[in-house]
Amino acid sequence: MNYSYYRWGYYEDSRLFAFLSWVLFIIGAIIALLIRPYDRYVVFHAKQSIVFSLIVLILHVLLSSLSYLGFFIFGWIFWILDRLLIVGSIAFAIVCGIRAWEGEWFRIPLIYDFARQF
Repeated sequence: MNYSYYRWGYYEDSRLFAFLSWVLFIIGAIIALLIRPYDRYVVFHAKQSIVFSLIVLILHVLLSSLSYLGFFIFGWIFWILDRLLIVGSIAFAIVCGIRAWEGEWFRIPLIYDFARQF
């Protein structure tokens, strides 16, 4: 791996694992935590990514269930909301991954508070 030091003060591989923890959702975050458990930058982003991924997963299961259990009109609305959740969460994860690659320590409201507890 390239251990060159950048102007942000983080090694390239730390930024790479922080990026992957966002873009690959919970799987990328778990892999990043297993490979770099003592890197504060990677752990900071991986914990937030895990909490974000779990929230998206719970909402996806809830909206999918409601779309199949609901009446035709309400099921259709829940199905649209579920698709919007998926597209929105992918876009949000890409933006967060880019910000992590750039070396930013950003906190997502409420998600950071949950992630800080574990």
